[in-house]
Amino acid sequence: MNTRWKHLFVALATVTLVAAQAGVAFAQQSQPRKPPLQRQPQAQQSGKAYYEMYEPSQRQRLRRESCGRNELPIGANCVRMCKKGYVQIAGSKPPRCRSITPLPAGQLPGPVQKEAGAPPRPPRKPAPPKQPGTGPRPA
Repeated sequence: MNTRWKHLFVALATVTLVAAQAGVAFAQQSQPRKPPLQRQPQAQQSGKAYYEMYEPSQRQRLRRESCGRNELPIGANCVRMCKKGYVQIAGSKPPRCRSITPLPAGQLPGPVQKEAGAPPRPPRKPAPPKQPGTGPRPA
């Protein structure tokens, strides 16, 4: 009885293997050959306008501090406003600015530049307390 199951299992495995190979061979033969595509620059091929982009500097917003006049609050960060001639791309992660005018036809944009932010200023030291008797004399 045990050898009968072994023979049945081997026969079933053989039939499955032959059917799989026949299916692969049929699939390869049925696909027609496509001629190779003519390569054109991407900008000309799609007719899409490309823009110069950069990532503005950003800093983490603190609880007691709000964003400055030249910064926009985006999430937990304060992001600098875009330079003149650039607009903010809404909803981009990380925040990005793109140029208003597109690049000339056929010119692809370079890598996205990162704006270098000013180093953070150290916290101000509190003024030392005034000592009594050093001010002007009362009259």
